[in-house]
Amino acid sequence: MEHNKLTDPLPSWIAAWNAIISITLTNNDLSGSIPTSISFLSSLVYLDLSQNSFGGTIPSQMTFLTKLEYLILEECQFIGTLPSTVGDMKSLRSLKLKENRLSGTLPYSIGSLSLLKLLDLSTNLLIGSLPSSMNILPNIQYLFLQSNDFLGTLETLVDPNHQLSLSTIDISDNAFVGTIPPEIFKLPRLEHFAAVINCLHGSLSQSICTADHLKVLALDGIGAAEICQVKHFDLLDLIKSYGLQDGLDGTIPTCLFEMKSLKTLHLSGNKILGQSLLI
Repeated sequence: MEHNKLTDPLPSWIAAWNAIISITLTNNDLSGSIPTSISFLSSLVYLDLSQNSFGGTIPSQMTFLTKLEYLILEECQFIGTLPSTVGDMKSLRSLKLKENRLSGTLPYSIGSLSLLKLLDLSTNLLIGSLPSSMNILPNIQYLFLQSNDFLGTLETLVDPNHQLSLSTIDISDNAFVGTIPPEIFKLPRLEHFAAVINCLHGSLSQSICTADHLKVLALDGIGAAEICQVKHFDLLDLIKSYGLQDGLDGTIPTCLFEMKSLKTLHLSGNKILGQSLLI
């Protein structure tokens, strides 16, 4: 029933559909909150409520849907935190929650989603450090965390010995600190890595060149997040001039230009030194 003009909230009697396995209501004008009675849809495998006007919190009762493999709640108006028991949804393969107003920190239990292949939490209001359980997601392939307010280091983001299928990581537009761990570039299937606009620093490690499948590397202004900018005119809001106290420094490893798979390289807005290698 996607791409219609359905309105009003989901009715509580939706629980009567206890044998249904797939619900797609994308791109309507449905509003209100998700009824807690949705937890009675014990056979549900696929749920897509994206591009609606749903609001309120994601009910913790949704984690009772232990057969659910695809949960897609993108581009709505959900608020509040992710249920702390999200890790109970053991069958989840895809969790897509981008462009809402979700807040709070990520629950540690998210690391229990052992079948999860895609996690998209981009463009929300999520905060805090990433849970150390992130690097025990064994089947994760796509990880989108951009445009939130995450902070802390990236030391527990990935484990190249455990996450053998992880190909895409985007942590741009956050406030991560510290350096980029070399373990990221030891992921055997890494193809895309973006960390644009954060509070990161350090030099480009030679370990980047061990990423044989890397196609896109985007590190523009990795120390340019607003929270770590050094304002030149603090009292004049109309003047947006600022300096960088963080960012990439040092020189570009020459091996970077010998990587056969690399198609896109973005390093602008940093403090990299040396002569141009493009002559």
